[in-house]
Amino acid sequence: MVSITPLPDGRYQARGHFRELDGRDRRPSAIGDTPESAEAALRARTAFLTREDAYVSDHSTVDELALWWLDRKRSLGPLAAGTLENYTTDAKHVVEHFGHLRLSELTIARCETIIRTLAKRDAPLARRVHRTLKAMIADAVRIDARKTNPLAAFAAPRLPKPEIYTLAPEQAAILSGAYREWLSERDKPGPKPDPRVADMLDVLLAVGLRIGELLALRHCDLRLDNSTPTLHLTATLTDGEKGEPVWQPHPKHARQQRTIVLPLLAVTALRPYVDDSASRSPVFPNRRGGWSRPGNVRRILRNFRDEWSEPLERAGIRHGQVTAQLLRRTLATLIANEAGVFRATEQLGHASVLTTERHYVTPAPVVGEASAALIDSLFGEPVGSLNDTILPAQNEGRA
Repeated sequence: MVSITPLPDGRYQARGHFRELDGRDRRPSAIGDTPESAEAALRARTAFLTREDAYVSDHSTVDELALWWLDRKRSLGPLAAGTLENYTTDAKHVVEHFGHLRLSELTIARCETIIRTLAKRDAPLARRVHRTLKAMIADAVRIDARKTNPLAAFAAPRLPKPEIYTLAPEQAAILSGAYREWLSERDKPGPKPDPRVADMLDVLLAVGLRIGELLALRHCDLRLDNSTPTLHLTATLTDGEKGEPVWQPHPKHARQQRTIVLPLLAVTALRPYVDDSASRSPVFPNRRGGWSRPGNVRRILRNFRDEWSEPLERAGIRHGQVTAQLLRRTLATLIANEAGVFRATEQLGHASVLTTERHYVTPAPVVGEASAALIDSLFGEPVGSLNDTILPAQNEGRA
């Protein structure tokens, strides 16, 4: 507890009373020009006597919990700028709907009512708030600021399963050619879109990389001249503090580092750009030789699909769905339908086959061909009567 007392000279004195982890009582004080500065000075003075966790209790507001939670995330180790931005955005959503409540006021009924009401307007946001607040309170429980987690008592709102849209092989095969046609006929003023994107589309389709992983490739990661051409996936690009691309020495998750055998489509697309197997420079550099921005490639793809929408639609391709993620889903579906979903999971680097099934693979329109052939090989020929096949010895005895 902290009490603030005005002093005759116009300043303020903050007094505190707390017990250290070993049980000893402390009654520190500090003076400041404002109540806020006095309290800040008191906290700074007592920081060496207690844990940071002591500033979060059941009397703290969710707003205060969110600040502590974000500080804790930062203290656990370096975070990618995009990851920290996601945490910060999630925390802001939580504060918007729960910020003025104290932890002691977070009952199951109150939390569920707020979440369910929000879900009527925005179910995805409600799920996001539920997940983030649940994680915040779990950390509060861990430091004894709360005894239970009310968010664990009820499930997040369900979302309708989104349609998984993928391309047929013949549709996917024409995308890079359609991009080149668009470039040749485009007459808009301004810089010409990067012609390398056509080859990037073929690599994305053939290997199933994310855009950041593709643009993070170095010459030394590729072995195109081996008897078995391979790509060693080691990194991805993330956004720096100023939006600049930063080479991250592992993919989205460190466990996703792997070596991928390249099909001919990928080898053909990459060949013009790879000239020195020992170089650590980018395979697809920007004009200054540095890392290209993934956002630029996404913008070019948006322009392509919007300006070339009619030819795409005539080919049966939903132009608004043309993204790098579409090619990743298409590859996963093709592999799953031909070789099984476990092979698709392995190709994309997912930790669980459930992720691949739920978000990437569309069921094959016709199934059972191999199974039918197996059954035919076992039972395809008529076998006659039971006496003819199972009881020949008994039949001979009767004769």
